[in-house]
Amino acid sequence: MWDDNIPYLSDHYNILRFDKRGHGSSSFSENKAGLTIADLATDVLHLIDHLNQTELNYFPLTAGNLVFCGLSISGLTGQWLGIHHPDRFAKLILCSTAAKIGTEESWQERIETVKSGGIESISQDTLKRWVTRNFINHYPEKAQQILTTLEETNPAAYTACCKAIATTDFRNKVAGIELPTLIISADMDKVTTCEDAAFLNAQIPNSVHRTLNALHLCNMEHPQKFSELLTDFIG
Repeated sequence: MWDDNIPYLSDHYNILRFDKRGHGSSSFSENKAGLTIADLATDVLHLIDHLNQTELNYFPLTAGNLVFCGLSISGLTGQWLGIHHPDRFAKLILCSTAAKIGTEESWQERIETVKSGGIESISQDTLKRWVTRNFINHYPEKAQQILTTLEETNPAAYTACCKAIATTDFRNKVAGIELPTLIISADMDKVTTCEDAAFLNAQIPNSVHRTLNALHLCNMEHPQKFSELLTDFIG
């Protein structure tokens, strides 16, 4: 999902991308306790620590030079990191996210749909929520790749992430984020709305809010504009 942003960013920064549990090449093991945003955020910290200990890492990942950028559920991960481990980062970038995303009822409905019909039963509607019809018409290969990636996701991992989102509410905690924070919203996004982003902006003391004309995956719809927002913020 970040491929089109890399050309605009790689000349300025060292970029580390990773697949969260059960997505892409990352493994997933179910447990009775269930998956939480804290688990996903702790994975980030463990990855940083691991890379700092390996000779294959040519640049130190320290608080002075490390910026976390997360979109959607990973925006929740970023909020958790900002609340609990601000000492590990220099800045945060929270995209197409909210302190509370959706309702528990809506996420439970999605979980049941996937359990009964597979991810394919929601993939087409999800695509229409993530990118505009204009994007689908102009970039059919990229739209198909989004579908393929979604449908190849481990269903147990997908529903576990849905449950993690459903049970997360940072509305009474985000005011404690002291890191400089860039909040990016998409003006047509019906799930993580501009109003949600404005709430984050009002609560997080040292934050700025920028908006792009897009649906949920605003970084894919406007890769250059999105990347310019990042470079302007990071410096």
